[in-house]
Amino acid sequence: MKRAERFLLHDFLNASPLLFALLEGKKPFPLNCGFLSPSALGALALGSSEEFIGVVPSIVYPAMEGGRIIPSFCIASEGRVETVSLYANTSLHKLKKLLLDSRSRTSQVMLKLLFMMEGIPLPLIEEWAPHHDYASLGEDVAFLIIGDDNYLQKDALSSFEQQDLGAWWHRLTSEGFVHALTVCSASISKILEDEVKTALDECLVYAETHKEELFLFASQRYGVPVDVCRHYVENIIRYRFDEKAERGVKRFFQLSAKYGVIPGV
Repeated sequence: MKRAERFLLHDFLNASPLLFALLEGKKPFPLNCGFLSPSALGALALGSSEEFIGVVPSIVYPAMEGGRIIPSFCIASEGRVETVSLYANTSLHKLKKLLLDSRSRTSQVMLKLLFMMEGIPLPLIEEWAPHHDYASLGEDVAFLIIGDDNYLQKDALSSFEQQDLGAWWHRLTSEGFVHALTVCSASISKILEDEVKTALDECLVYAETHKEELFLFASQRYGVPVDVCRHYVENIIRYRFDEKAERGVKRFFQLSAKYGVIPGV
């Protein structure tokens, strides 16, 4: 197996504190960084011949044989998440088609689980690569959007009924939700794992002590207004894998196994 040479993560607004510390703060890191979509990160973590260390959608972790969570940087929410939403042009009970954003398997599984927990029949499901011609999607349809388009396309999406998946999950479980975790494959040395954890912790401290610079960086990188970046990073997303995050992710795995959305864990 080829030794890990890069720390891999996605390049979305929700990862901006870490990106800011690495790119703007020039914080030292034991590996070079690379960027992929969440789904590509998951596929690489599960199917690569290389050692893996990086940030993956949380649904990937149960399938990583011998994989380990690095208890530092994560992407979690307690209640609203604002960047993972379902948009519908009819009641969820009347849906004929459900379009799932192909970039995040965690959000797909989360949505299916929420439907099942609420007793809402799942309609025909298709994956889609989100585009902005929402009127062309037809009637009695709902579509899942992850990422920054929830902010950037807010006006265009305003005519649809919105369900924030983080708020929906919290209403049913009273738990937070972990959208992404830092993990490493079983073959990663404990020395490298500890070095990465220390570096991640230092990046989080740097971001916390340089907030205004962080918000400006995020605004310029993702095209989102500074006040929205400030609101999102300070009030919506939680970045440390603490006891609350661990409890929430275990609950997600348990319920997903119970409802048959993923194999037992």
